[in-house]
Amino acid sequence: MITVEQIKKYKTRYEELYKGVRAEQKIDMTYREDKFAVPEIQDPHTVYRTGVGHQMVENTTAHVITTSPKAFIDTGNKEIDNNLSKVANRWLDILRRQNPNVYKDLFKNKLGEGESYLQVVHSEDWLNGNTNWMPIDFVTRSPMVIWGSPEEDKDGVPERVLIWYERFPWDVIYKYPNWGNPKRRDLDKSEKVDWLEYWDKDVRYWEADGEPVLKKGTNPNVCKRVPFIRKYSGMGYRSQDGDLSKLIVGLFRHSRDLLKAECVAHSNIMSILTLFAARDKIILSPGAVNEEQVRALQFGGYNINVLSNLPTGTEYKNDDLISPPPEMLRHHADLLLRLNQLCPFLMAGFPMGDSGRQQGMTTSAGHKLIENMIGGTELQVATGIEMAFDIIKKIPKLLPEGINKSDLDREIHCRVELRADDPIERANKITLGDRLYAQGNGSIDLRTFLIEYVGKTQDETEKIIVQKIIDKMTIYNPNVEQVWGMVFAEETGMQGYLEKIKQQGQMEQEKAQGLQNMPPPSTQERTQGQFRPKPTPEEIDKVFASREYPNKGARTPPPAYTRGQ
Repeated sequence: MITVEQIKKYKTRYEELYKGVRAEQKIDMTYREDKFAVPEIQDPHTVYRTGVGHQMVENTTAHVITTSPKAFIDTGNKEIDNNLSKVANRWLDILRRQNPNVYKDLFKNKLGEGESYLQVVHSEDWLNGNTNWMPIDFVTRSPMVIWGSPEEDKDGVPERVLIWYERFPWDVIYKYPNWGNPKRRDLDKSEKVDWLEYWDKDVRYWEADGEPVLKKGTNPNVCKRVPFIRKYSGMGYRSQDGDLSKLIVGLFRHSRDLLKAECVAHSNIMSILTLFAARDKIILSPGAVNEEQVRALQFGGYNINVLSNLPTGTEYKNDDLISPPPEMLRHHADLLLRLNQLCPFLMAGFPMGDSGRQQGMTTSAGHKLIENMIGGTELQVATGIEMAFDIIKKIPKLLPEGINKSDLDREIHCRVELRADDPIERANKITLGDRLYAQGNGSIDLRTFLIEYVGKTQDETEKIIVQKIIDKMTIYNPNVEQVWGMVFAEETGMQGYLEKIKQQGQMEQEKAQGLQNMPPPSTQERTQGQFRPKPTPEEIDKVFASREYPNKGARTPPPAYTRGQ
């Protein structure tokens, strides 16, 4: 079992390993929070911040992460799949309502800091009898306080994880009453303690100000797995020298100068407009001026100012300032355009083209730019659900209602969908699936159509299929419909009318059956029915001799025309 001295050595090693990463992340956070320094703006100009960095993270997350996530479980047994799927989707719905939203928080960390961690631990409240929430807690932490080993498994689980940060002493005492507060931190002041956590597949160790808070110091990890899943943003690359600052790259690493240029341009424009709207007043006098009178001048609305005993030749005028030139406004517009190309979702809420197709293409292009982060977050949450079921299997007291312990003996594969559907793309996808399904005569079955193209969960799909079978056997069954009609007629006293309708239906049925029993027409009869013979001259004369044509052969000439009439 690892010792405390070895844990401290790992801490020193990882602190040096992540030194460059933390330096870059701290700079990136100033751009995300719009707190970066702008030395280019000098007095009398003022820095005006627009919060573009914050919008790049928030707008993108709100646009691409759905509010209705779905989980799909595959164990090879349909009944077990449905049971586990219900539980997993119930967890996702709880996490969706949690504040902050877990999977949106994971995505934001990838955008801002370039990496994110999801911690999966059992719930102490559940073990103590409070089963109203979840047996497993899904926790997100700032990646800037987590140091994970570069080595990890195929699911993104590091070999070991260290966490250290500052924490209020009263919070430690509340959760660990036996902690002795070795440095005698003042609980009434803002003093904080140094908190340290260590995790590997065999051991967990926690301390505050150098004193272990767990009873035995280093305690065994009953789950036999590090409860952290790490995913990167995908904007960096693995360098040969192992520099993690090149692998852990966020959205702001290569766009800092662009964000600063936009802030400088916007600040200069706003400062010029402000100075132009409230220009300085200049008094030019060849002699002495009463300074007290000048300082007492007020330039607000309806103010009256009197300057007495001014020397001859005194002039009063506004400072000569011009409004921002068109080139400055055009430069700022170009910077905003480049930012919109970098992050198309900055324009969320505004039309991105002249047509719905252009709007859809722009949105699709924006999704492609961050496809790695969306997929990474989905895999991260899916791995967390698989890990949660594994923890429940090892701690049976955590077993939730709806599943059996034997259900967890199978190998569980989870797939999670977090990507928000674009309305146009969703409509096209459903249309394509409907054509492939073709009312049961196409190349896919109903279950595939509902899950893959409509976006229903496994549980919802099974309910829809069962309901369709019931509808075919009841609502759309003519025999059942006839029975319902007879019951209705009997209850309302309309049996006589029902008998008349039956008799009329029988007569029509007999008539139709009689027509079916008639021999088919001969070739000559079919020919006569299809072609009408040409009338003879006698038949034509007979027609014109009828009363409908009394003036057969008569011609009435037009009246004479005289010019000028």
